[in-house]
Formats: sequence, C-alpha cells, structure tokens
Amino acid sequence: ESGHVCGDDIDIINGRPTGAIRASFGKDSLWEDLDALVVFLEKMFVNHEEFNAKQTPLQDVPNEAVVTELYLFPIKSCAAQRIRKWKLHSGSGRLLFDREFALVDSSGTAMRLQSYPKMTFIRPEIDLVKRIMTIAAPGACELVLNLDATLDNRSSIVKVCGNRCNGVVWNDPRISDWFSNYLGVRCWLARYSNRTSDGDKRNSVAFANERPLLLISESAVQVLNDILKAQGQEPVCSRHFRPNIVVGLT
Repeated sequence: ESGHVCGDDIDIINGRPTGAIRASFGKDSLWEDLDALVVFLEKMFVNHEEFNAKQTPLQDVPNEAVVTELYLFPIKSCAAQRIRKWKLHSGSGRLLFDREFALVDSSGTAMRLQSYPKMTFIRPEIDLVKRIMTIAAPGACELVLNLDATLDNRSSIVKVCGNRCNGVVWNDPRISDWFSNYLGVRCWLARYSNRTSDGDKRNSVAFANERPLLLISESAVQVLNDILKAQGQEPVCSRHFRPNIVVGLT
C-alpha cells in the first residue's frame, strides 16, 4: 500500500523524480555496449547548463578513509551485532557468520524485514570464543545455539530474493517454536551450506543478496539527511542501510 507506483509523488525531490536504474550485461556484452548506454544517458538526461560542478583543489581532497562502524548480521533481516574487529570468511571475503543464518517460511523462502517488521527486534550475537550464538528479543527468553552443532547433512533449497541457495534447516522444535511464537508465523531457522548437490564445496556470500560486504560512507548519509531536513522529515543513520562497514573521511 505504501509502495511506489508510476505517477505518484514518492521520491520527488525539488519537483523532479529520483530513483535508480540497473543496466545488465552478459558474457557476450562488449565495451561498445556500455559506451552506447553512457552516450544515450548523456544525450537524453544530462542538462549541461545546470551541470557546473565546482572544482575541488587537489590539496583539499581527503586522502584517507577510516572505518567508524562495523556490523555483523548473523541472521538475515534481523538486528545487527556491532563489532570492533572480526574475522573474514576464507574464500568468500564476507565477515565470518555474516548472514549465515536465515528464517524460512513453509515455502522455503527466506523471510525479509519488509514483510515481517518484528524481525528487527530479534538480536543475535555471535561469541567466537564460546562458539555460541545468543538470540534475544523483547519479552522472550534468550535462545542459545551451539555453532558447532552437528546438523542434518541433507541440504534444502532456500529462496533468497529469487536466488536459490543451499541451506540446512535446524530441525529442533525448541528453535523453530521460539521464532514462530515471537513472529506469529510458522518458520524455521536455516544455516547456509556450501555443499552442492554433487557434494562439492563452493564459496558463496551465504544468504546475502549479491555481494559479501556492504559499505556506506558517512558523507553519503549526511547528504541524504540534508535533503530530509529540507523536507521536514526525520534524519536517518547509517544503520538504516544495514551496512557491514561504515567509513568516514579524514
């Protein structure tokens, strides 16, 4: 009901529509295809009379970026765990245990925050020393899971944003009941499995959508907040974008 449809005034800034488009390229795409797209966009959409970007003196350009915030998302679409430092998953480049777990419904689809807002109150926390994941939520007892627990070797298909991933469902009624009772819908906790149907292993971003890491800059958030402030809206913070890494410039 609150989504964007053609002709409405959502995402209109200073009388102009905003948004994003995606151009997809395949294995047979050529450099000339990209060049043709850029030429088309410049010809049809760039107003050269208004495009007067100020030149920034080279000596004033920040030359260092520092990590100001670091977040881990053990369970997809649930709350973040703020961390100071963390290990990387060998091979894939993602943070260890990041989005390695997901809640799935009866159709095997990974549940998302947009459809189940209460997921934002589920707070998983990984302890690398004790090898446990502690899960908390308002009004619920803590749930503690052993990260080294032996699960059923038979993997199931978990659908994540249209992609098919291998996952192993935690067939412990205690675990599924905890999440089902809190969210009010029957669901199960699944853990990513890197084994393919033929038994081989492969590196992956687990249950993340596309990339192993999401980075955002404080300056980008500030630009957005300046626009929101001008429109009389509440500001946002970097955590609204669910990043793994937040950087600031020095």
